Amino acid sequence: VILMTTIAYKFTDMYGTTAEINSIMPTLREGSMVSMFGTFSYPLNSIDTAHVFAYEMTLFMAIVMIVLNIAITVKATRSEEDSGLTELLRAKSTGKLASLAASTWEIFLYNLVIGVLLSLGLYFANMNGSELTGDFLLGLSLGVVGFMFGAIAMVMAQISDHSSGATMWSYLIFGIFY
Repeated sequence: VILMTTIAYKFTDMYGTTAEINSIMPTLREGSMVSMFGTFSYPLNSIDTAHVFAYEMTLFMAIVMIVLNIAITVKATRSEEDSGLTELLRAKSTGKLASLAASTWEIFLYNLVIGVLLSLGLYFANMNGSELTGDFLLGLSLGVVGFMFGAIAMVMAQISDHSSGATMWSYLIFGIFY
């Protein structure tokens, strides 16, 4: 959250004027940038700092959210089962799916809080061209991406023998999606 908010705040200094935005446009339209981020298809006269920020930073922040969610989910599900903690919990009067349900709620709440904090950070960074709706759309969409890959990691944790296998399969699916 601090990383994205700080970068959003600095983007106004880097690309706050039309001349500064025009100076970065040839770079954003090069083949390597298009292959990594996709086509930047806004009319040149309507581009502002928020557009450039969303184009450059959404992918990087999504990758951060994906990596965090895979690590947290595999740790909360398969790693705890590998270490025997889940068996200790199941020895009491908890259901078979209690740890999976708890992990699902943990990942959901984690991503909701991170998504709201990202949205508020973007709003308070006050970039040129940003508005509250767009800030919340970007922040919460990053939370949804994180939750989706957390859910994928939960499925991989259920079908894998060990936490390393669940992690490997989760990253393989991430690579396919990318």
